[in-house]
Amino acid sequence: MNRTRVVIAAIMLGILGGHAVLAQNVDSRMSFFLTSVGPGNGGDLGGLSGADRHCKMLATAAGLGNRPWRAYLSTSASGGQVAVNVRDRIGEGPWYNAKGIRIAQNVADLHSDANNLTKATQLNENGD
Repeated sequence: MNRTRVVIAAIMLGILGGHAVLAQNVDSRMSFFLTSVGPGNGGDLGGLSGADRHCKMLATAAGLGNRPWRAYLSTSASGGQVAVNVRDRIGEGPWYNAKGIRIAQNVADLHSDANNLTKATQLNENGD
C-alpha cells in the first residue's frame, strides 16, 4: 500500500466571536478546515475526543483556538457505546474556510451537491 494520509475536516461549533492573533492568510470567520497534518499515529486518532483535540490544537496554532472544534467523524455502536453521527456533532452552520469563503450554509447544504467543497476551497487551517 502507498503512503496513506489521514485528513480530518474540522468544523467549529458555537458562536463565532472574538478575534485572535491569526496565522497569516487565515480569515477570522474560519469554521471549517482540512488538517494540514495528522496526529502521528496513522489512522488511530484517539477516538472522537482525540480527533477533536487534534483539530483544536491546529486551530489554536492558526489563532482560532478560542472556539469549540469538532472533527468531521462518526462512530459505530461498539462495546456498549452508542453510535455517534457526524450530523449531530457539527452544529448547524454556516461554515467558512480559511479564506472566508462559505463552504455550506447548513447541514443539508454540506451533505448535498449545494456545498462549495472544491479543490480550490478545501483549505487547511493555515489557508493552504
